[in-house]
Amino acid sequence: NRRMKLHLAGDFHARGHHLHGFHIKDYKEQCEKLISKSDFIIFHGSLSQIELRELFEKTNVSISLSTYHDEDYGMSLAQALQFGHRLIVSNWGGHGNYIEHFDVESIPVAIENRVPRLDLLSFEKSLAELQIPNEEDMLKQIERASDYFSLSKFRNELNRISEGKWKRFENISSFYEDYLDLAEEHYPFHRLQEIDYYTPIYQHYLK
Repeated sequence: NRRMKLHLAGDFHARGHHLHGFHIKDYKEQCEKLISKSDFIIFHGSLSQIELRELFEKTNVSISLSTYHDEDYGMSLAQALQFGHRLIVSNWGGHGNYIEHFDVESIPVAIENRVPRLDLLSFEKSLAELQIPNEEDMLKQIERASDYFSLSKFRNELNRISEGKWKRFENISSFYEDYLDLAEEHYPFHRLQEIDYYTPIYQHYLK
């Protein structure tokens, strides 16, 4: 009975699909068929960074049920946390970092016949019992994200796990500083501008 809308952003691709036993054509067709019959699923396709920011600003929960074999970070989740979103994520790969440090609902994943299978009953229960975050909840999540993604936190964590086996991490590289210089004026989650700063960065890297 909840008045929810499910916004899907991104495009269809075939990376890793063979590991799950299906092909991109079937997957895409089935998804499109399901979306066409629904009055609460909104499929946006690929969004620009400005459009993605606008979507984050008008929503308050982000979901990633990925079981991709190389799911080691989750950029969209990092972005969502900067807007105070509550997360529902698969307990898989790099999602574990978010489960440990943030207000996150974790969905179990089991390996069956060498294929990761999401516990869909747990996901349905999470949706049914979902507590929509209020303004105070979202501000706390934003505060956690600001600390978690800070350079000082990264520096301390990297030095902690190295335990003297490597030279201590002191600061970011000059290459990354160049990236920040290019990105700062156009970083999509701070300013409503957009520019191709990836090309000059990679050109610099290849010199």
